[in-house]
Amino acid sequence: MGILKKIILLFSVYAILAIAFQSAKRGVSFVQYNTDLPVIYTDEDLSKEFDKLLNAGRQFAYLGDFEKGNALMDSATLLKPYGRAFQQKAPINLLQGNYKKAFKALDKSVELGYDYALGYRAWAKMHYLQDYAGAIKDFETYDALSDGPSYAFAMSVMMLKGIAKKELGDLGGAIEAFNTYIKEELFEKLDVYVYLHRGLTYYEMGALDKALEDYESFLALYPNGPEAHYQKGLVLLDKNEKEAACNSFKESLRLIRKGYRRGYIWNEIPDQLYRAEVEEKLELCS
Repeated sequence: MGILKKIILLFSVYAILAIAFQSAKRGVSFVQYNTDLPVIYTDEDLSKEFDKLLNAGRQFAYLGDFEKGNALMDSATLLKPYGRAFQQKAPINLLQGNYKKAFKALDKSVELGYDYALGYRAWAKMHYLQDYAGAIKDFETYDALSDGPSYAFAMSVMMLKGIAKKELGDLGGAIEAFNTYIKEELFEKLDVYVYLHRGLTYYEMGALDKALEDYESFLALYPNGPEAHYQKGLVLLDKNEKEAACNSFKESLRLIRKGYRRGYIWNEIPDQLYRAEVEEKLELCS
């Protein structure tokens, strides 16, 4: 072998060894696979990666990329396979109408023993699926876990059970649930809409005076509720008090125009009032 060829071979070997050495220093293997990846050493690191994946998944799902969003949230649950992690997949999928994914996550969360998910699942069944029987079953199981009053999505489980029973036609059971809630709840925490729901139940039972009494109780606590003004108008109309009924309808419409009508952006709520209903009744007053 000539001197020149030896020199070229020597430099070639040196170059190969230099590349290998630099690759090892960077955490990159000689065959170009990247090994310079973050290593999770502590529970704090694990939580940070979990939050990063979960939040990114929510953002992609909210923007409509469900496949990528759910894949990222699934990755988060692989890091921390806890009930809370699966429950947090549900809200964004519910809001976007991806109910199958949402309830699958809630079922897994309940299976893992995350009690909050049981109440949330009941509330979701009631508001998104109108599965009132399924909601009541979950509410009763959830309620049994607590010695005192229980709440689902910041609402009284007892009141929610009353609404669900009313929707199923169990009017007596609904009244019993509403009465229990009013009796046991602290006054400062009482949801004024319980009087609206109980009043509507009495109205369906034909007990007009009791219904009117509940609407008056509602308005004494919250005069800006257009729902109670409207329902009061219906009772007065049935009692042949047309002028008073029309005044109630007018007040209801005025409050709706000012933005006091209760409702959700994403789904219809039980006993929701619509402006068109009020305007239709006001045609009787012209």
